[in-house]
Amino acid sequence: MSSEFEYPHSENGIINDWVEYASIRMPRFLITKESLEKKMAKSKAILAEVREEFEKGTSTEDAGDTHGQYHNEYEWYRQQSLQMRELIGRKIGQNLDLAVVISDYDEVRETLKKLGVDPGRIATISSKVGVLYPEETDPEEIILVSVLDSGGRPEWVSVESPLGLALMGHKEGDNVVYKLARQNQKPLEIPVKIASLS
Repeated sequence: MSSEFEYPHSENGIINDWVEYASIRMPRFLITKESLEKKMAKSKAILAEVREEFEKGTSTEDAGDTHGQYHNEYEWYRQQSLQMRELIGRKIGQNLDLAVVISDYDEVRETLKKLGVDPGRIATISSKVGVLYPEETDPEEIILVSVLDSGGRPEWVSVESPLGLALMGHKEGDNVVYKLARQNQKPLEIPVKIASLS
């Protein structure tokens, strides 16, 4: 039976997407204050830019006929691009609405330790991992973070990324393989060693 991570509720009082890491049930959408501010700004900027583009209207007088078909190929692609960007902006905002804000991943580490899981002994969210690639002599230092914090800093790697998923549950010294999808090709299998865990 899993333990439950005690979190304050998200701002809207609802946590409806849960995951389990190292037998600890926790909200999927954790996010640091630093990332929240950046992603909120990005979401608003995308939506504002799309709104402004839509207000400009079509690029030619003859952009569409009575059936809504675009005669101008550029305009059709432009409209598709705007709709996609709007979806991205809205999706970012929706995920942020579900997020539980944390100060940093040291907070997560300490809470996990209190629940009996040491991120320095088993790779899980908030673990600091030294990843050694074949033919390399120096490991790459990463921190396993929530999907919403992915890319927030160069060393932050999402637990839901191919590398993050491969590392989860392993210990120092373990060798793992993760797969990278490639268009129209067999996935690339990349072996790595967990050189350090803290």
